[in-house]
Formats: sequence, structure tokens, C-alpha cells
Amino acid sequence: MATRRYHPNDPNYAEHPEHYLQAGRSAVRFIELAKEAADVRRPLRRILDLPCGYGRIMGSLQEAFPGAELTACDISREGVDFCAEQFGATPVYSTEDPAEIPLDGSFDLIWCGSLLTHLGALRWEGFLDLFERRLARRGLLVFTTCGEAVAAKLRAGEDIGIASGEVEGMLAEFDRTGFAYRDYPSTALDEMSWPSGSYGLTLSSPAWVCARLGERPNLRIVSLCEMGFNYNQDAIACLAREAG
Repeated sequence: MATRRYHPNDPNYAEHPEHYLQAGRSAVRFIELAKEAADVRRPLRRILDLPCGYGRIMGSLQEAFPGAELTACDISREGVDFCAEQFGATPVYSTEDPAEIPLDGSFDLIWCGSLLTHLGALRWEGFLDLFERRLARRGLLVFTTCGEAVAAKLRAGEDIGIASGEVEGMLAEFDRTGFAYRDYPSTALDEMSWPSGSYGLTLSSPAWVCARLGERPNLRIVSLCEMGFNYNQDAIACLAREAG
């Protein structure tokens, strides 16, 4: 196997190089548990990583499922291009509107790490619609959310990106409804090339997430583990009942 390279603009590697591979290993570990829980025994032949970033998880997916055809999708063209070069992935440039993402075919596994953790409730619906359409029969959707573990960091006063004046109201809303979203400050959005009002921090409880998935009869929850991804985010796996 070729030596793995890291992109110099990958923020995850720059900030935490000693923990970089841990995230990929935790993702694969949960996916394998989800496969067992769902009794999925066939090989995962087509895998979508959305958002792929610079391949933090894709490298581990390639190692765990060496025969799979990988598709790299992200709003960062630089990240997509790097994944295509480094991992031989099919490149797909994402868009803000998931209905306009030019994906082809269906997937045996869709990995969606650290995306719904940053989107408001209405934008969740668009991506869940996309995932339902693109899952193969008995395909697995695995995604991550920010639950009580991340809320606890806010309660403890840790700075995780949102304005300090938003924290109390966000936690109160989360405690009351199980869901809360706040934009990142405009300066941070400018650095990430995201427009205001579309990207921030999302807190969602397992109960809230399960209720939303319960409205989708073609998705069956097969596994949910609080702090199941990288000892921080919650991880949820769903099995497609029908063809996408």
C-alpha cells in the first residue's frame, strides 16, 4: 500500500496530527458494528464519503474496504481533487443545495461525518432526502451528530466556535426541544467560504434524531451510539428498506 499523504491545507491534520488516524479508525469500527447489527454480509462495493474533506476518513475506508469504489464529495473542490488523486476516488463537487449534487447511481454505504453537526433543521431534510434516494437496497447510511457530549463542553465554558452571547440561549433551546442551531460568526464563515445563515453549530439529542428518522419509513435505525465517533460526536446507522 502506498504511503499515505496529508494535504497541507487539511485543518484536522494541522490541528491534531497525533489524533488524525483515530477518527478514521473510530468511523470504521462503528460501520462494522452497524453492518453486524443490520446483518449486512455482502461486500460494500460503492461507498460515498460526503463531506470527504481532505480524506481523513476516506483513507481508513479504503483500508477497511479495499475492493470498494469510492466517491469523494465536498463543497471544497481542493479536497475532492486531493481525494481523487490520493485514493482513486470518483470526484463529485458538492453544492449548498443537496438536490443539485450530481451523484450517479446508488451506494452500499454513505458515510456522512461532521456535516449535520453544522446545519439547521430544514437543511437536514434536504440531505436526508438525498441519502434516501442514493442508498442501494439494504444499503447503510452512517452519520454523526453533536449531542450531550458537545453540549457539556458548552456548559463547561469551552469555546467551540459560536459567539459567547449565544451559548446560554442555545443550551436552553437544546434542553427544551432536543435541537438547537446557531451560526458561526461571520468572520469564521468568511474563512470557510460559507455564506451567513447556512453553517454553524448544531446540537441534536438522540431522541430528536430518532424522531426525525421515524418520519422516513424507508430508513430503519440499526445502531446508535452516543460519543460513538471519535469519542466526541454521536454516531447513527440506518438501513435502507428499499432500493434508492
